[in-house]
Amino acid sequence: MSGPDARVIAASVRGAGHVRRGQPNQDFAAAERLDDGAWAIVVSDGHGAELHARSETGSRLAVEAALAELRRIDWRAAAGGGAAAAPALIDAIVELWRDKVEADIDERPLEPETLAASEAAGLGQYGPYGATLVAAAVRGEEMLLLQIGDGDLYVRGRDGRVERPLPDDPRPGEETASLCMPSPQAEARWRIAPRPAQVLASTDGFSKSFPEPQEAVEAAGALLDRALAGVEPATLQGDLSALSARGSSDDISIAAWLEQAAGAAAPASVQRTDPPTPTPSRWGLWAALAAAVAGAALAWRAGWLAPPPKPPPVNPPVGLPSGPGTSAPAPPDVRGAPSDRRPGARHGGAPGEKGSGAKGSGVKGSGVGGSGRKGPGEDVHSDGHSDGKQGGAVSDEPSDRKPGR
Repeated sequence: MSGPDARVIAASVRGAGHVRRGQPNQDFAAAERLDDGAWAIVVSDGHGAELHARSETGSRLAVEAALAELRRIDWRAAAGGGAAAAPALIDAIVELWRDKVEADIDERPLEPETLAASEAAGLGQYGPYGATLVAAAVRGEEMLLLQIGDGDLYVRGRDGRVERPLPDDPRPGEETASLCMPSPQAEARWRIAPRPAQVLASTDGFSKSFPEPQEAVEAAGALLDRALAGVEPATLQGDLSALSARGSSDDISIAAWLEQAAGAAAPASVQRTDPPTPTPSRWGLWAALAAAVAGAALAWRAGWLAPPPKPPPVNPPVGLPSGPGTSAPAPPDVRGAPSDRRPGARHGGAPGEKGSGAKGSGVKGSGVGGSGRKGPGEDVHSDGHSDGKQGGAVSDEPSDRKPGR
């Protein structure tokens, strides 16, 4: 389409708590330009408790399944538009994820005791692979947001305001919805809205590093500014690692879609090994100064700088319309329909860990690896997992999450 170009980044870091305990990064993240010129960003947080012993594989398979179905299904063109296509897309992602899990089990059979524990929890063979899903796609003048389980989607509208358009997973404490549950489609929240300026998807290790939700929103805006200004991947990864160490102790994973000025080069996708394209010169000194201030705020949160003056609060979310199941009223032209939810079950495990499914407990995490470039149609992948929880004082160790019944 004509108009501004765009680019994507994806990054993931292993959480400080996982480093101390010798656990792997259990998140995964990717960003891709699709064949038809659309864009997709996806992150997934694997539950790392003993019940979800293969969650780092489950998160990777979740991202692969979401990208595959977003390539295949044009959610705008289906009969009835996105309101009809989004549920079908979610069904397709879940089914493909299950197919991929089954194929992995064929190659690496589960230990009998692992399978028995998962079946006892009501999760069948999918429990060891438990993971969440957070995704966004931009096609033409519309944006699709969808989510199963915790994590966050931050959207910056054309007016510059950053907001979280989807409601939180309503489960208390360290419970979360998961792909490994018997009916994860019933846990999905989604929305179709006008094309924004930028979108950031993150696992919950990011938001849990801040004592208040508004602080996480402001930090997301700062991260988007740094990405637009062309921050080096190694610097971004260092920022996120420091944030995990002083915040959630969890893995942190992000993926972002960034619109940029017309005429600027827009890579098809990005890897964490290559730096993002610098912000076009037309942004000028003011854009560079704004990015520097935003970066300083994020660095202060990571513990490197003295506290800067507190920035003015971001206005309440008003830029995007809401669909059924969200907290804001829905304008007539917006379609969205999250489905029914069920309460979660608690799991055991290390603090800060999460679990998904009926009765298991798992560790989650989000990570940021950095951003780079790939050729047209290639995926940008980055592993990560989150251990902490947003709100109130943040423990140095991640808390346990479990799938809901």
